[in-house]
This record gives sequence, structure tokens and C-alpha cells, in this order.
Amino acid sequence: MEKPLLSSGRSVLLSFLNVLLIGLCLLTIGCHEKVKVKPPPPKDIVQKKEAWEERTAKNLKQYLDFAQENSGKLNDSISVLHIRLLNSFYKQNNYNLVWSLRGSSKYIGTKLYEFVKDSKQYGLFPLDYGLDKLERVQQTVAADTNAKNDAALWARNDLFLTDAFISLAKDLKQGRLAYDSVTLRKDTVLPDSLYLSLLNEVITRNEVQQTLHQLEPKNAAYLDSRAWVLLRLGRNREAIADFDGALALRPAIPVALYGRGLAMTRLGEAAKGSDDLAAARKAEPDIERRLARIGLTADLPKP
Repeated sequence: MEKPLLSSGRSVLLSFLNVLLIGLCLLTIGCHEKVKVKPPPPKDIVQKKEAWEERTAKNLKQYLDFAQENSGKLNDSISVLHIRLLNSFYKQNNYNLVWSLRGSSKYIGTKLYEFVKDSKQYGLFPLDYGLDKLERVQQTVAADTNAKNDAALWARNDLFLTDAFISLAKDLKQGRLAYDSVTLRKDTVLPDSLYLSLLNEVITRNEVQQTLHQLEPKNAAYLDSRAWVLLRLGRNREAIADFDGALALRPAIPVALYGRGLAMTRLGEAAKGSDDLAAARKAEPDIERRLARIGLTADLPKP
């Protein structure tokens, strides 16, 4: 009778050890499994003024936490590019809104929105900086009276604007094209600390445009290119200023002379315009043909 009892006891012990082992495995898996962050609510209407900062901060943190786990997505349809920088910046600023007060844009928020809209004058594309998302926020606020009290909407708007600022800073400094290992220069790559410093400078000075302008290249080729963009937009006075800047750095550039001559002609300064055009043609007899190849033939005067 003893042997069956021994066998039975051993079976019980083995069963207990198996259960214990399975329990430990499940506990280990459970400890290492990340708790998924819930997507933020699409709306969060705040009725009490005193609760605004708390609720917008809560929404900002929720969006950032969710975006960090979902490759920059704020929800199923919208995303941001610079989630690491955004998280650092808002954590540093206690998740406060930067670009707006309750239900309305601050001065710097309006100026940054305008800069995004006008970014084509710098050879950039407004949609690359989230103009469509920013315009949808504006449309929602105009159409829905509750939108001014929507903490989730204004949190998204703040993230869109900060993301746009970072992209603008990067592209104005480095250019839009990605660098490869050959063309990459250390002096043109912005470290994270500089992006954060630029954002803090905007907040401290309450000024956007000058902060971004200081990142533009200081060379004749850039000024000439920007002048041609302004010329195509019909902003002749501004184009002349940039052509003047380019020619001050590199005198007698044929393309800059031609562009300035065209701008002056459009403004009714025919004599000055004619002198620049003649000088450009003398320096480069085939200048019209070269301009035609890059699509700059519209409205050009004939020799």
C-alpha cells in the first residue's frame, strides 16, 4: 500500500510544480508586456475657464504618449513628424499650449500660420508643413461655436504648429532635399538642442519670422533663387531687394541681372530695367534659352 501512496504524492508534487512554473511564466510575460496607451478623445469640451490649462495639458500628454507608441500618429488619420522633439519640448514646458490662449490664436501662433501659408516664397511647399491640418482647425473654429472650448482640438493645433516650426527650421537651414553621406555637413545639421532653443526664443521674444529668417543661407545663389520665386509671385519690390543682395555678394551674375531688369521693367522703371537686361545678355548671350529650359519664360521681354 505504501508504493501507491508514494507514487500519488510524487504526482501531486509534479502537478504543483507545473502549475507554479506556468504561473511564473504568465507573470513574467505580464510584467514585460506594455500597457497600450488609449487614443485621446477627438473632443474635450471644457466649460469652466479655470479647468482649461489642466485639460489642455492632459490632452497634449495623451496625444504625445499615443504618438510615441504609434510612429507619430495622433489618431487614425493625422500624424506629426518630430515626435521625439515634440515630447521633449512640451515636457520641458509642462505641457502648456504655446501658440494659443483659450479659444483663440496668440500673436506668434497667427504669425507662424501665416509663415506656413507664405512658405512658397522661400521655395518651400505649404502642405509639407501641415497647412491642410491647420486650415481644418481654422474652419472648425469658424463653423462650430463649441470648438473654442475644445481642449483636444487646441492641443492638436499646438502640436501641428510646433511640428511645422521644426520642419521649417530644418528646411530653411539645410534645404528640403535629404543629405547623403557625401553631401552631409556637420555645420548645417541642427541638433535637437538648437531646435528647442529656437522654440524657446520664439516664446521669449514673441516673434516668429525673424527667428526663422536667421536660418536662411547667406549666399548669392540662395538670394537669387528666392528672388526668382518672388518675381513669379508678382512681388517685384521684394524680388529686387533679393537680386540686389545676390549681386552685392557676387557682382554681375547674369541671371540675377536679368531678373532684376525684368522686375524693374514691370514696375515701370524701363531705363534701369533695360540696362540690367542688356548687361545680362552681354554676359550670357543665350540667357533667354537657359531660362526657358528651367521654365522662366513667362512674361520675359524680348531683346
